[in-house]
Amino acid sequence: MDSDKLMEYQMLSDQIKQMEEHLMQLERHTVELEQLMESFNYLDTVKENKEVLIPLGAGVFFKGIKSSDQKIIMSVGAGVCVDKSLLETKEVLNTQLAEVREIISQIEINLNYLSSKEKELKKSAGHSCSCGDHKCSC
Repeated sequence: MDSDKLMEYQMLSDQIKQMEEHLMQLERHTVELEQLMESFNYLDTVKENKEVLIPLGAGVFFKGIKSSDQKIIMSVGAGVCVDKSLLETKEVLNTQLAEVREIISQIEINLNYLSSKEKELKKSAGHSCSCGDHKCSC
């Protein structure tokens, strides 16, 4: 590979790697949102004045009583929190989940496009080794 094509190939490879890492982060975020939705769906089934365990993280829980006027305190960014009803919170989470899934879909499309460009570049440069290393300069 000549130096220009090698540099272009390496830039594409780096961009692909960054996109794959971003995709993994978004997929983890999706799992977190889905688990949170499951928790809220469960909370929806709990009767008023019934004791529940509220997860704080790392296997730590807080005992609480569900009340009819119970509000969820939700961070909206920049250190600002607002009170939301259970229904409002679920709506916000559903919207966030849909947005994250759409971003994942777009990243996957872009990733497929860049991967095919990378393969074309590799093929046009006469690189035919099968070492599997994106940064290979064989």
